[in-house]
Amino acid sequence: MLYRLDFRVDDPSGFSPQDLFAIWSAEADASLGEAPSGIVINSWRCIGKRRIVAIVEAPSADYVEQILLSLPTIQVHHRSVQIALTKLTAGDTVRFSLDL
Repeated sequence: MLYRLDFRVDDPSGFSPQDLFAIWSAEADASLGEAPSGIVINSWRCIGKRRIVAIVEAPSADYVEQILLSLPTIQVHHRSVQIALTKLTAGDTVRFSLDL
């Protein structure tokens, strides 16, 4: 199943922008490490915002949650991070739904 993850990091008190980018760099390295196994399809950092969007492929939402708990941003900023998880479906599934 495909999922879209939308990470938003609120103003993390006690962290400079350099600290935040260092953590995000570590997270990018972690997500790229997952890429060969097919988990992370791609990820994007939104310019000028504390926001990262990623597309992942995983067997279940529970599995995605396990991965999220291991990410550097979650470990360091767990109280400042908001995550929206959206299950994605293929276009032919949408067409099938409209036929009902």
